[in-house]
Amino acid sequence: MSIHLIAYVYPFFIAGYIFNKFKIKIPSKVIFISSILFLILFIVLIKFYNYDSYIYTTGMSIIGNKHQLLIDLYRLLIGFVGSAMCILFVNTVCMCIKKIPSVIIELSNATLGIYLFSILVNLVLVKITYNFNGINYLYLLIETIVVLIICMIIIFIIKKSKLLSRLFLGISK
Repeated sequence: MSIHLIAYVYPFFIAGYIFNKFKIKIPSKVIFISSILFLILFIVLIKFYNYDSYIYTTGMSIIGNKHQLLIDLYRLLIGFVGSAMCILFVNTVCMCIKKIPSVIIELSNATLGIYLFSILVNLVLVKITYNFNGINYLYLLIETIVVLIICMIIIFIIKKSKLLSRLFLGISK
């Protein structure tokens, strides 16, 4: 239903695929230093974030004018830096506590299904919560948790079927 949105997340999906396919590992000594460097770079980049940076206002085009190309490159750069910063931060926290919580492992293994089903779950939630006005961060946190739980239940059910598991999640048993 929102197939046009793939263009926005596809570069990040490919980056994750490459990291997984080639089993790219970052040494633990480098993780802490890298997370600090990415945090500093993210803070610098966020200073330039403005109305044109929103993908919803300027769109995305690989064959546009020079200004649009710069906006798209900036958007990709800040997205990759922000993602790397978050991933490195989680790795640093997990190294400090010496054990990765199983919830994080389960969520990381289910990202494709979450991408796939969260759109459908959000469409249903929007119909239920359409009377809520304004931005309420507590509501957004609760909504995110509810969407993740529902997606995980759907993924769990789909994994029971070899055909559906292969079709929707690319998992062959």
